[in-house]
Amino acid sequence: MSQYRNGGFISLLTRNGLACLGKKGRLHYVHVNPDGRQESDGDADDDDDVEESLPDATGSNNSPSPSSMIWRKGQKPHSLPASTSTNTSHNHQGERLGQSHRDSRHYSISSFNAVADSNETSPQSASYYAQTSAYECLSQPTDQPSNAFPAERDHYRLGPLKGVPETFSDASYTSDLQEACLIRYFVEKLAHWFDSTDRDRHFALTVPGRAMFCPVLRYALYTASAGHMRQALKCRNNINGTVIFDGIPLPRLSEDSAIRYHNICISYLIEISKDPNEDYNEDVLTAATILRFYEQIDAPSIGTDTEAYLKAVQFIVHTQNNDSFYAAQTIHGPTHDTNIHSSPAISLRHSACLIALRQEIWSAFLHQRPVRLPISPKNDYNAFPTTCDFIWANRILVWCADLLNFTFDSHTNTKYPTQASRLEKWNSLKAFETHWNNHKPLSYKPIYHVPPEPEKGSYFPTIWLMNDSQVVAEQHMELARILLAVSNPGMQRLGAGAGALNRGLEAELRAITRRVIGLGLGNRAGPPALVTSAVGISICGEYFDDPGEREALVRFLVDLEFEYAWPTSAIVAALRSAWAS
Repeated sequence: MSQYRNGGFISLLTRNGLACLGKKGRLHYVHVNPDGRQESDGDADDDDDVEESLPDATGSNNSPSPSSMIWRKGQKPHSLPASTSTNTSHNHQGERLGQSHRDSRHYSISSFNAVADSNETSPQSASYYAQTSAYECLSQPTDQPSNAFPAERDHYRLGPLKGVPETFSDASYTSDLQEACLIRYFVEKLAHWFDSTDRDRHFALTVPGRAMFCPVLRYALYTASAGHMRQALKCRNNINGTVIFDGIPLPRLSEDSAIRYHNICISYLIEISKDPNEDYNEDVLTAATILRFYEQIDAPSIGTDTEAYLKAVQFIVHTQNNDSFYAAQTIHGPTHDTNIHSSPAISLRHSACLIALRQEIWSAFLHQRPVRLPISPKNDYNAFPTTCDFIWANRILVWCADLLNFTFDSHTNTKYPTQASRLEKWNSLKAFETHWNNHKPLSYKPIYHVPPEPEKGSYFPTIWLMNDSQVVAEQHMELARILLAVSNPGMQRLGAGAGALNRGLEAELRAITRRVIGLGLGNRAGPPALVTSAVGISICGEYFDDPGEREALVRFLVDLEFEYAWPTSAIVAALRSAWAS
């Protein structure tokens, strides 16, 4: 754990409190200060409307370029410029406020990508950052003040929580109705996106309570809730409308609110990482998985999914230097923490890591690349003891990740240089599917099942299961079958009979996709099931040639975006392009 404490993650965070704004041919940096105390939203708006121009460390008005702020391997991070006030008029600032927040988000993402890319260029990069003291990096002599935060602001105290009261009080956590609604929205609407394979429902039961005394978590929740609420309006073509939650109008929840909460959360991450004596894995990792969700739903606004927070999560997990964490035999995890305010919160950390794995699997499928989390190389898929549905689901996720690596890793041919060795590895992975088919737990028997009836306009099967974890397990088993089908080293690619085999493969991929969609449609209470269905469509949708089925696929994707604010327009456009070619 100490390796994370002294890790290079600080180099990531130190820059992400800065916004890079284009103005009159030069760059200005705006520091978004975290709100360590409770204050009204109006006060927060006043703070956020103040833009600061930052000269460089020598006092010059020529600000450094973004590339000069990037901490490359073998370098110490550049000193942050000292803060001075600006004489820019308040009205002019107000006109640029929305763009300022958006540019700030862009700069944060570019900083995450820069560090993540440098980590990927060398297998030693992660260990290099892990062995470099964050405190030492921040202690380099500079001409600037040691703390860029104004003296009157209440800083994030050292320690994982801001201060848990010793006695009960009737006083509410917040007097701001908007913030209260954002917390409730996360609990009621968003926690379900995270907890589908978590028997202890950490994101519904632990994270919100912990967030009341942990600002980095609280602002991550605010960011996700505000972003999802506003995205829902966009998907309903009501971008300028007022968000209404539980009958309560939230007129101050604007397009820029999520970006402002996001930048405050980033600033708290900076403050957390300055402490050289404490571990914050669970708080930082949990916040990063929540911000990753925000990044996914916000992708249409910035034009692409940069995977910035996914890369941040990958970096955090890699600093653990534990290749056996994502091991199928030990995926059951620790006992649930009885105190939500405990530190370290071992079970919360485990839950966040499993969510990160699911998020990573989605991205790996969509981008057709290997998984970038440390999946154990020693997974044995020959036998597993009887266990609960949740552990089975997580075992299948690990197996699916292993298959992604086998299918898309450019080093697969190096690890398995002969066709015989590749076939042996493929057979070991295939054996798990065979075992599952022959010994599937009785609890996975569907409540209700109806096959497709295309003549009646029903193109997908109806499959009802008992709980979300079963749906996750079965859907990822189906996605893994796609990988098994396309990665089979023994499959004939050319020559006599290859055409028939390829047509058979396409038919198999269509059948798998129908089942993945049927599992999603039959279990609408769990939004991740619908997203997983969309992943299946994005991979195999082009192989559908029936006009009715094609229209059903598009309708599914459009409904997913409209009802759940999950962006699918890019998938629809890609499918239409493929079908037209």
